Amino acid sequence: MSTRPTLSRRIAAAALTAIALGVPAGRALAEQRPGEFLRALVAGLVGLLVLRLVATRPGGRVRSVLGAALVVMAVWLLPQGPPGIIVLVIAAIGGAGAGFGIGRDRAGLSWRAFIRPDDAAALGAAVVVAWVANTRSIIHVWELAAVAAGAVLVLTTGRVESPQSVAPAGRVVTAVVTVFAVLVACWIGANSMTATWFSPMVANGPTSRDEVAITFDDGPNDSTTLPLAQILEDHGVRGTFFLVGKAVVQRPAVVRELVARGHLIANHSYLHDSVSWLHPSYPELDRAQRAIEDASGTCPAFFRPPHGQKTPFMGRVVTDRGMSMIIGGPTAGDWATNDADLVARRILGKVHKGSIIVLHDGLDGDPTVDRTVLLRAVPKILDGLQAKGLKVVGLDELIGRSGWLGDCAAVVRTGA
Repeated sequence: MSTRPTLSRRIAAAALTAIALGVPAGRALAEQRPGEFLRALVAGLVGLLVLRLVATRPGGRVRSVLGAALVVMAVWLLPQGPPGIIVLVIAAIGGAGAGFGIGRDRAGLSWRAFIRPDDAAALGAAVVVAWVANTRSIIHVWELAAVAAGAVLVLTTGRVESPQSVAPAGRVVTAVVTVFAVLVACWIGANSMTATWFSPMVANGPTSRDEVAITFDDGPNDSTTLPLAQILEDHGVRGTFFLVGKAVVQRPAVVRELVARGHLIANHSYLHDSVSWLHPSYPELDRAQRAIEDASGTCPAFFRPPHGQKTPFMGRVVTDRGMSMIIGGPTAGDWATNDADLVARRILGKVHKGSIIVLHDGLDGDPTVDRTVLLRAVPKILDGLQAKGLKVVGLDELIGRSGWLGDCAAVVRTGA
């Protein structure tokens, strides 16, 4: 049976390659990271060539569908993941999907087995896709790219080719790539600040109003929490403090003072460790709620997962308690610097209408840690927000939800 690819299959292969390589590179350009743009192209090419190496015929139906599915997965995951190394991983997955779906015309290690004229055209098209993403002239460029990838899937599912078109080693590599892609999807679902398919959550308020909210994690803290509250009050605004239960037990007076002064308090787990979030019933939530209620007589309605990590099980527990999971952004990496100007610049450079600003008045629930960098940074941030025409409002006002529940003990007992 002839394995010579038809013109339509070559066009489909070029389009698939352009999407696989161009969309990750386009994100890097859109976020003004030219170095990552080149690295994303290289990562995608490596993925494409490796999977083409183990596929010695142009794709059969199953392989074409799987290859296109990997490209679609990469395009879908990309806008949900954080910048950095994950962009390169997603680019490699997309390139691998294109390489597996396309295959190569002949066996052997000749350069002609890898490089075809339509490859050059596809790489050029990838740069164009990246340029379009960078100009932001298409508002939903990622969604449109996913639709285009779906169309390519249809084009690439032609007649079934030789059953020997994939070597045994190729089947192993393909299985590994597919499993790895699923693991990456799970990692993004757990860590993304925008992905809601693991759990319902609030990432920002309405973008139609010139309003933002300012929030603080990991307190209460001896040297920073109440002075920060005073700075906010001096500027006529309220903050939301996501408190760690073990710190609340140690500093209940600080919690009571925050409530008395009109600030919102919220749940940020009890231990703030790196393991408890994986527990299927997530007892951390109720434990922290009880600590906060004992200290302040209030029952918070808002919860932010430690390190932003979540699971579907955690999401179910939060929803059953009638609470809202709040993620938010921008952040400033303020836990890792004492440069107040840098913290302010990072926040003001990324803030937009509806932002839920995330800062840290504590660190992993340690009340004694020095977080006074915020006492210097927050006034600069508040002044900068005012200069941008952005009004700071309470988190409850921004998202249109009450920050308080009724009796915590009753909520925990009923699971309501």
